[in-house]
Amino acid sequence: MPSIIIPTYLAQAAASILLAVIFRRFFRLYHRTYLQHWSWSWWAQSVYLVGASAALLLPPQGTGYFSWRLVASALSLMAAYPQVAWLLFGTYELTTGRRVGRRLAQILPLGLGIFGLGSALVFALTPEALQTRLFLRVGLRSLVAGLAFVGAGYAVWRFQARLALMGQRLVGGAFFFYGLELVQISGVYVYQTITGSSVPYLRYLGLVDFLAQFVIGLGMLSWFFEEERRRATRASEQIQHLAYHDALTGLPNRRLLLDRLTQAIAQALRDQEKIAVLFMDLDRFKVINDSLGHSSGDDLLRAVATRLQNTMRKGDTVARLGGDEFTLVFPGLKRTADALVIAENLLETLRQPFIIFNRELYTTTSIGISIFPDDGPDAETLLKNADLAMYRAKDQGRNNYQLSTPAISEQALEQLALQNDLRKALANNELVAFYQPIVDLRAGRIAGVEALVRWQHPQRGFLSAGDFLRNAENLGLLDEIDHWILATACRQVRQWQHSYWPHLRLAVNLSARHFQRPDLMDHIKEILQTCQFESRLLEVEITESIAMQNAEASLSTLRRLKELGVRICIDDFGTGYSSLSYLRHFHIDKIKLDRYFVRDLPADRTAAAIAAAVLSLAHGLRIEVVAEGVERAEQQQFFENRGCYLLQGHLFHPALSAAECEELFEQELKKRRRQETRVRLQS
Repeated sequence: MPSIIIPTYLAQAAASILLAVIFRRFFRLYHRTYLQHWSWSWWAQSVYLVGASAALLLPPQGTGYFSWRLVASALSLMAAYPQVAWLLFGTYELTTGRRVGRRLAQILPLGLGIFGLGSALVFALTPEALQTRLFLRVGLRSLVAGLAFVGAGYAVWRFQARLALMGQRLVGGAFFFYGLELVQISGVYVYQTITGSSVPYLRYLGLVDFLAQFVIGLGMLSWFFEEERRRATRASEQIQHLAYHDALTGLPNRRLLLDRLTQAIAQALRDQEKIAVLFMDLDRFKVINDSLGHSSGDDLLRAVATRLQNTMRKGDTVARLGGDEFTLVFPGLKRTADALVIAENLLETLRQPFIIFNRELYTTTSIGISIFPDDGPDAETLLKNADLAMYRAKDQGRNNYQLSTPAISEQALEQLALQNDLRKALANNELVAFYQPIVDLRAGRIAGVEALVRWQHPQRGFLSAGDFLRNAENLGLLDEIDHWILATACRQVRQWQHSYWPHLRLAVNLSARHFQRPDLMDHIKEILQTCQFESRLLEVEITESIAMQNAEASLSTLRRLKELGVRICIDDFGTGYSSLSYLRHFHIDKIKLDRYFVRDLPADRTAAAIAAAVLSLAHGLRIEVVAEGVERAEQQQFFENRGCYLLQGHLFHPALSAAECEELFEQELKKRRRQETRVRLQS
């Protein structure tokens, strides 16, 4: 009999080892705990089968309880029972989406292993109880495993009613078949124990076991691949939707708004009609955010979006451009006066109270109106003029509307003065480099810094990039500023690498204009050589919009940067095109999840789902993810639980001047030296 059984056992053991290695590899790539449970299960299965084979081959002789056959049987059964637990743990996590409790995952396999040891020792010194001993060692294990597999098969088939996959069908059917076959084996051993006779066909069931376990393994792999494909599809759909819609309200975003407005302009030209563009901003919205919290503010924005949608005609568009700003497009108008009637109705509509968390909230809005073709020939001009008119409505006391006029507003004059000062900023050395650290939670240290530009204005003090970079772009100064910040940051970080941390990374943003320059590579090579900065420690950050403006040219530039050794990072991921194609073709090393999606984590389910989808997609593509804007410990925990360990935000460090950053590195160096000294003393 062993001559037939042992080869089938060893064949099953080899297949089990192969599956265990495959599932372990997948676990390291995708960080799914059910893969880890399955890996342990198949390792235990291989130990069980190898131990059983050894027990059949070894002689029974020994002293007392000790014999090599008994040792092999004990090890085999100590692995056989936990194998069932781990298999069911993995199946439970995959079918329910919930994780097995850590305490249960530790105690149950241990308890089953002890039970297996006990079943091996019972009647070990009673030769005449051979059939009883066989039932306890083989039949009882077959009964427990068979019932467990039948139950698992039922659970899988119930889950299949909600989501039918080929892998599920294979696993569910194989579980049922294998479970019934094991129960049948248990019954055979009961029969042999009672009658004392043997059943000849029992020796051939190893082939059936091998077939059943092969189908189970094949089904599990198929199930995993199908599940990962579904995850990737869902992530793709969410990101594609995000490319055209606002994540908070579900309204069209700026990109979709411009597309619809451009189409409406073309239609209006044909029909000789007018278009009204209304730019709305909620009055004193910051007070609501500061007093009631961001969650109440977000609920108010969603309620405003719903109320605006209910007032729109078919063919009208309402979009959210960000913050508390909404833009509405009304095509098909005959007179400018029609736009004024619409604005009056909107003011009245938004004066009605909103019920947020059982509290009545009152808000008003300021509206700026531009009319096509009177106030602009294209979408961008109409939006700009409506925006300026909205600011005039704010200046007029809020809760009103203003039409766009040709006159330059006071704010426009102020912007003009700011642009004149900006022309002198570089010449007068008024730009200053700041650095915000990026923390690696796994290493427990600062992995790199992002270089940020600040303007030390003679009258206004420090201005952040958002206050003047748009003006710099309009003036054509972005190239010069980009070149300055890259050179300045490389020199500074090279000093820090020499003094504190040789592998400190530097991340620098590139503007669209600078990225598209034909001599970009020459500039970067020159700066790296001058500063003696290693290219592998430089990360160039570009936005999704920059990458997609001219995809073919962008791909060429990114390839040359990669050849130089520079790493590529997509900044503000999720707020631009969010196209999956560039992640595949553009040789991306890292993406930075925009702070907009981090801000309300983990309470906001929509933001949490989007962040999880992005992380799942990035892990699948082996792309690093940096979460920026992390300000609270629960946000850190959210990302740490999902395998994202590179974080940036005020929870760790704000943007620091060079002197402040150097002081921080000095503290880190002292801490590291103390730790090294402590280790040496202990050794």
